[in-house]
Amino acid sequence: TNETVNKLNDDISKLNLKNGEIGEEDEKWEELEPESERKLFIGGLSAQTDTESLRQYYEQWGGDLVDCIAMRDRSEPGGGPGRARGFGFVTFRSRAMLETVMCHRPHIVDGRQVDAKRA
Repeated sequence: TNETVNKLNDDISKLNLKNGEIGEEDEKWEELEPESERKLFIGGLSAQTDTESLRQYYEQWGGDLVDCIAMRDRSEPGGGPGRARGFGFVTFRSRAMLETVMCHRPHIVDGRQVDAKRA
């Protein structure tokens, strides 16, 4: 909810002031917040969705992503990309970013509504 996002943003500010590290919150939050609290499972991806389009969609809420991948089978015997698996993962720099994204559901990626859940 918006209240949760606001509280998390306040917590970020307080920690930065306490540590005297204003402007370096992205790197510090990676150390302070467990990845499991910053990671989403994205199900129901279309076969056309690749890692780049997934990244572009989830970056629209104003932040760098730590990691993003649209899962595919191993490469085809001719060297082509493997078949899309229909799911992926997105890891944000902070839990606040994840909360913001979750408040904006449903998500439509490449024309298909996807199912975003905490990983």
